[in-house]
Amino acid sequence: AAPAGTALVAEDDEALRRLLARALREAGFEVLAARNGDEALATARSFQGRIDALVADGVMPGLSGTALAAALRQERPGLKTLLITGFPSDPQVLSFSAGGGEVLLKPFRSGDVVERLRRLLAG
Repeated sequence: AAPAGTALVAEDDEALRRLLARALREAGFEVLAARNGDEALATARSFQGRIDALVADGVMPGLSGTALAAALRQERPGLKTLLITGFPSDPQVLSFSAGGGEVLLKPFRSGDVVERLRRLLAG
């Protein structure tokens, strides 16, 4: 089967990052995993191939998921972003979703992420 696409995962919680990466790999995605927004930006900049989707924690130390998404969309127009957060009322998260961004609230099951990402990429 053709790969489902390449997903860049930016999540500062190591256990959650591993869970997300594993779920996405099992669903057929190529996964690039980063510990925070700054690392994810560097990873994306050094990656030659196409990145189909960004799965980012909304609130991280350093570069937030929303700032990361904005920076990456400048460099990779058309990049789909799924923001995961436990802070739905965070101003950055609110403005991201108000702008039509996809937000998935914690806690969630790893299957939820896969399903939302597939829907996002199909849309």
